[in-house]
Amino acid sequence: MMAADGLAGTVGTDLAVLLDVARETLGVLAAGVGQPEPLPEKVVLEGTRLAARGTSLQNTAELALGLAAAGRAGLDIGLDSDRVGRVVWERLDAQAPYQTLAFVLWAEAVGGGARVDEAWRRLRAALPRSATQSMDLAWVLDALCAYLPCARDGRAVAELAEAVFERIAANQSRRSGLFHGSARREGWLRRRVATATLSSQVFPIRALASYAATCGRKEALTRAGAALDALSSQQGTRGQWWRRYEVATGRPVECYPVHSVSQLCTVPSAVLAFERAGGGTAHTHAARKGMGWVFGDNELGRTLRDGTFRAVWSGIGESMGKLEIVREMYSYFPGRCLLLLATMDTASVSRSGWN
Repeated sequence: MMAADGLAGTVGTDLAVLLDVARETLGVLAAGVGQPEPLPEKVVLEGTRLAARGTSLQNTAELALGLAAAGRAGLDIGLDSDRVGRVVWERLDAQAPYQTLAFVLWAEAVGGGARVDEAWRRLRAALPRSATQSMDLAWVLDALCAYLPCARDGRAVAELAEAVFERIAANQSRRSGLFHGSARREGWLRRRVATATLSSQVFPIRALASYAATCGRKEALTRAGAALDALSSQQGTRGQWWRRYEVATGRPVECYPVHSVSQLCTVPSAVLAFERAGGGTAHTHAARKGMGWVFGDNELGRTLRDGTFRAVWSGIGESMGKLEIVREMYSYFPGRCLLLLATMDTASVSRSGWN
């Protein structure tokens, strides 16, 4: 059981709102899934209607993960993860990127899928030795941590997880605790790229916390804590998690857009994973404050949840020197929201009365 004063101890209205948000956005984005059609990449407000743009098999796989996690937590979402998973499997080919395969393995492991070993073999074969992207490798590490307890060849999975952990760790700045986006270097001096996005921080934090909890690597939890400390020290007065940081110093260099999915889903998920691994609750208040930003405690004083369109808009951005709501919604949003909900303390979920 996690500490009652941790983020997972949030009960009642907050949890109910998150569940409603997940269901509403899922209804908008997943209308065609199972026909079978993958999710659109995003929906955009055009005049008085929402228009779909593109398709994304990876976001569909991420939704399958969220649904599988929600199902295991006893949450009734109204859409079967196996149904969504079939949409993904039917479209996987020999060139499927390892990022998508990571979500496929993760979903199969969490949901107890019959093709989990096949997903492992495909991810193992597809993962390039040259891959160094912090965010992408974090997805792989989290998937391996989910698979390890049920793996037939646990030693091979553990060895790959260790190798992926080392690649992520190599991207971390000793000075600030933040992660470089990758090992890529630029310029004639071949220096590291100086800045990295918020996503290059929060996904590794979550994955390192998962690795610490699964494999007992204290170093992983220490590294996750260092990155969380760095992010929290730069959080905006309204709870904003900024878009891009100078890795060497930890200072934000690009504030906008501030994204709803980061405020409401990915940063809280990283904090929850850190708490669950035994990292303590020092970042709970910051995570809660960031979540409140979505619902009106922000620069504009307006909620980003739109009941008319059953959407949570992408965020607040800058245009012509003014801040404005970005009225679009990416299809990874409901899957990430569901993963957060599923990570919540099951006792808290039960007390809130919506399972």
